[in-house]
Amino acid sequence: MEQFISHKSNAEAMVKGVVPTQEYYLHGSILDSNRETLLYRLQGSCDGDQSKFLDHEQVFVLKGQALNAPDVNVSIRKSLLPVPSGAVRNPCQMRYTNDPDSDRSKPTMVRTCLDIAVNEDQILQYLKSLGFSFEYEFVSKGYVFRRGRTKISVSKIHRVLVKGQTEKIEPLTESNLIEFSCTAPAGTEHLQDEIKAYADQLKPHVNIDKQDVKRLVSTPGFQNNPNA
Repeated sequence: MEQFISHKSNAEAMVKGVVPTQEYYLHGSILDSNRETLLYRLQGSCDGDQSKFLDHEQVFVLKGQALNAPDVNVSIRKSLLPVPSGAVRNPCQMRYTNDPDSDRSKPTMVRTCLDIAVNEDQILQYLKSLGFSFEYEFVSKGYVFRRGRTKISVSKIHRVLVKGQTEKIEPLTESNLIEFSCTAPAGTEHLQDEIKAYADQLKPHVNIDKQDVKRLVSTPGFQNNPNA
């Protein structure tokens, strides 16, 4: 069942510091030819079974109005997996993230993030009314694992060839994106050491480290879709 937190209770929770607004994360990549070895290793060291996902993500940007004002980016993600008969499809997820902390001494990347369940049609209209413009989209397909509070995803990123037509896609590269992440309330910096320690255990299969994934969306053809 969908659960929506009222503005009042959500604000109270944020004041009390119980809303997860800090994301600690690391990234890496692995070639298609080595992916199965990594998945086997994760299956043996994570909690329970892995889950499949197939998601469509759209990114929107609000350009900074004042001089040197930063742009504001939000993403809308929805699952493309078929819904079992009688089940209710989960709502889309809207996410806001700021630029990561520039402190190089920290073991992981750190950024502020906010996630909320939304209605796709309504939120797209709302973003447009605020002045947000469509930036790019992609489809990610892969597996997600859990180890304690850490989420590990191994995904293949696909370029959408025709805007909005998620059945017309092609792989962006011959590798897979790996993400280790944990979202928690402020004041939980000790979780960074936990994430980093587990990531290091996967060497030499893969190197999970502090990476700038913005380079990924700078790949030619990823953003400026001629059919958009």
